[in-house]
Amino acid sequence: MRNLVRTGCSPAVLVLISGLAVLPAQAQGGFGAIKTTVTLERRLPAVASLPGTKIAVKVTSEDAGGAGLGREMRDTLETELLQDDHALSSDSAHPEVSVDCTITNLSTPPPQTVTHKGISNKGKLVDQKYQDVSGNLTVAYQAKDARSGQTIDSFNIAETYQHETESPAGNGSKGGGSILDPSQIPGSSRLPGGLGSLKFPGKKDSSAGSGSDVALSPTQVQQLLMQRAVKDIASRLVDTDEKVEVLLATGGELRDDDRLAQQRLWSRMAESLETMTPFSSPEQDAYRLYDLGVAYEAMAYEAKDPKAAKNFLEQAAINYGKAVDDNKDEKYFLEPQTRIETAAAHYNVIENRPPATVASVAPPPASPSTGAALSNDDIIKLAKASLPDSIIIKKIKNSTCAFDTSADSLVKLKQAGVSAAVIAAMVDKQ
Repeated sequence: MRNLVRTGCSPAVLVLISGLAVLPAQAQGGFGAIKTTVTLERRLPAVASLPGTKIAVKVTSEDAGGAGLGREMRDTLETELLQDDHALSSDSAHPEVSVDCTITNLSTPPPQTVTHKGISNKGKLVDQKYQDVSGNLTVAYQAKDARSGQTIDSFNIAETYQHETESPAGNGSKGGGSILDPSQIPGSSRLPGGLGSLKFPGKKDSSAGSGSDVALSPTQVQQLLMQRAVKDIASRLVDTDEKVEVLLATGGELRDDDRLAQQRLWSRMAESLETMTPFSSPEQDAYRLYDLGVAYEAMAYEAKDPKAAKNFLEQAAINYGKAVDDNKDEKYFLEPQTRIETAAAHYNVIENRPPATVASVAPPPASPSTGAALSNDDIIKLAKASLPDSIIIKKIKNSTCAFDTSADSLVKLKQAGVSAAVIAAMVDKQ
């Protein structure tokens, strides 16, 4: 996601590892280490329980400059909700759930030039110039039962973006050289190699040489922030999938732990990094702590229990925070903190919500075909119409039901083609 690729994530965790051969730092434009990318796929359960399936989305802006983005955000959020939950439909005239969002802050300041120590293409220690691009978006969001006016869920969504890209001029070389790699310091053979160049969200600039990227425009930053906000809001209302692309620090003793990541052996990876002797300097040990944070984050996404997931996310946050404290110049340490803070807050709500909020906050709708409670015959009709199980189960959960769940009736349901999952939902409802 979290940089993060936000698309649609487990209990399963999908890991994609890609590596490039070790190249000299000046030819790579990064740290001179193997570039290892890990894609975590996570599923976040919804925070709110919707009292119906017809939704209306509205987005406004307190700042006139955000009006255009608000219109686009409305369409994007509605599309995201409908894609994540096929039982939902858009109905602005007679909604059962209203989703109201207000853009309270949108800021995309001009890029700032910053300087870091680096290694030129000639192998000399030089000052490297970078463009620091940033942005902020804050959205006040509320979901309400459109019939009773009761609030289902509300939250202030805060998205930030910060990324340093190589300045095209002033670095003394076409590709701009590379940031200083600790492993190139004499006597540092045990040091980790550091992180490779991040491919997203910086745009590749073919004229700037290998490994270079150019700054996103203010419009592109706004788009990225808006898409993140949409994902955060959708994850509170419906079950969501999200691919999170992160980098692993590699090189030296960290290579074995990267192989454990490739095999998805996250607990073994965490144990190995926890028991490993810390590197000699805090700046170098920060990469071990960063990888440890990745391991705990992956374990959180695999956890089926929200409390366990929350605990793993807290451990990830601690280690990511230590990495930032020990090496404040490493720009790729900042992104994970924002990513997991959002997920941790999500699980905190799930863990602490009162039992009463799990149920629908309004009377469930009656069967549209008969005006009465759903019966066994209604379910058989829906099954014979080849409706997906997910829609039938959603209908059962949100309707008044009068099922006959005797042994003979269950046998008849099965013989009529009703799936085991739907029958189980009928028994649970009854």
